[in-house]
Amino acid sequence: MPKNKLLFLIISLILLSLATNASAAGIFEFFSSFCPWCSFRQPSPTPELLVGSVCHYNNGACFDEAGNPFGTWEKAHLNERHKFFNFSDLKPGDSGEDTISLYAKNADICAWFSIKNVKNKGNFCNEPETASPRDRDCRAKTPGARERRGELGKSMKFDLWLDQGETPGFQGKDKDRGEGDNIFNYNDFLIWKGKHLICPRYDLSLRGELRKVRFKYRRLCNQYDPDGDGNTNYGTCHGLVRDGRLVKSAIYYFGFGWELPKETGNEAQTDSLSFDVLISYKANNLCGGCANNCNLCEWKCKD
Repeated sequence: MPKNKLLFLIISLILLSLATNASAAGIFEFFSSFCPWCSFRQPSPTPELLVGSVCHYNNGACFDEAGNPFGTWEKAHLNERHKFFNFSDLKPGDSGEDTISLYAKNADICAWFSIKNVKNKGNFCNEPETASPRDRDCRAKTPGARERRGELGKSMKFDLWLDQGETPGFQGKDKDRGEGDNIFNYNDFLIWKGKHLICPRYDLSLRGELRKVRFKYRRLCNQYDPDGDGNTNYGTCHGLVRDGRLVKSAIYYFGFGWELPKETGNEAQTDSLSFDVLISYKANNLCGGCANNCNLCEWKCKD
């Protein structure tokens, strides 16, 4: 079977503060907060976001065509060299997952997860595709003809979840069974299930999702964390703040999984799918009002 290409190529990381312009992938702009009327105050520490990654492919490690490992690194500032996934020969039944870890440094932050520049390319038609009734671009065409639209985006399924493990919140991988283990299990919180990437861009507020998790476990969290600041000394609900911020004392794990279903037919042959992953953030005091003394404050937050 000819190659199906799945290329997740560029990850860009942009720090957003008062100048909130998202830049193109591969451009890294860093702004610090500026408040001309409050210079007498102690300056706030500049927040940073470090990102770690562990890549899995068919329950094993990730390697490119040359046999070089990729997709796994310790916490780092992201740049174009970091690739969550980069596969050039997929077959029906293949699957993979990347455990993404987020570390807020110096200050609490709010964050967003975006998939942008989604490109579904058909590339060219081959003989099985020209006989497939489900391939509108290649049906009855001559092999080698240009295929305008690809089918991988609507064939592949993507999942995203908060990989918090057995105990709500983030106590650390060595203290909580299932935390950051690259498997959706225990009390992990599902964000996307079976999502198809067919639109140019998808945006997700991580602050909004973390608020949902806190609300789901509100009875338990209010017992261990009554003031809602997410600091339980790495006990139950540590890192789950009522306003959804990422606190600097916790490491947050997200599972990002994909699969090419076994029933995928010839229509996806020679096709490719590529997109950029953008993780943007800013200091929590710049994120808009959402008082952490309420149990459900979605209407107050401006994500």
